[in-house]
Amino acid sequence: MIYPNFLEQNLRVCPSNCDFSGNLGVYEAFRLCMDLANFHAKHIGVDQGLLMKRNLFWMVAKTRLVFHKMPSLEEQMIARTWPIEPKSFVSNRCYTFKDASTDSKDLLFEGMSEWIVFDNNTGRPTRIDNVFPSDYEYCSDSVSFTDHLRLKSIEDDYSVKGTYEVTSSDIDMGMHMNNTLYIRAMLGLFSLDELKKPIKEIQVIYKNAAHLGNLLELRTKFVDPSTLDLDFVITNGPDAGKSAFLAKILW
Repeated sequence: MIYPNFLEQNLRVCPSNCDFSGNLGVYEAFRLCMDLANFHAKHIGVDQGLLMKRNLFWMVAKTRLVFHKMPSLEEQMIARTWPIEPKSFVSNRCYTFKDASTDSKDLLFEGMSEWIVFDNNTGRPTRIDNVFPSDYEYCSDSVSFTDHLRLKSIEDDYSVKGTYEVTSSDIDMGMHMNNTLYIRAMLGLFSLDELKKPIKEIQVIYKNAAHLGNLLELRTKFVDPSTLDLDFVITNGPDAGKSAFLAKILW
């Protein structure tokens, strides 16, 4: 059987995708990547719905997005995604979003996410190289970077940006907080003035799943004037004190 080793779609920036600037929102960029990954996985036969029937669950561990120019309302994009040949327990997937209105198809933003497949029966990761079809031919395309940035929990000299309580609307099929909604919750604790400075890059790492009713405290620490480390720490329940989500923002 021949499987498509990449997915390409034409997308339009809709009003519901835009932030206060009239451009595609950063949170929406993460959401588009996740949805594209699932759309392509469906063509391969490894999408979230099918894996759930096998008691398996896709979980994103890391995502890195680099923004070159945020597309504006009604702008048309060419979105493309493809997985890199996986290691035993880890699979990286790449994304590019290009301006469909220019002959040169200028790059708007690009990214890479690291995925893990969990076995719901054991609660442990399972081999990903056995999840993809055995005759799948991986795409050789690449993005402008090859690695994820290293992040670690913030333990001292931090500022508390605010808190966020996980609600029922944050919960996904895995019964924990949806990975893209950490981005929305995190950015929602910033003021509009703070977000007026364009974000050049975001790296995020998902450490421990947050669940309904968890209260997350956002700790921040500037590495330099244009680089901010962030740590969403669970403050209640059995996982109190653990980092749910780490991020690094470069302006």
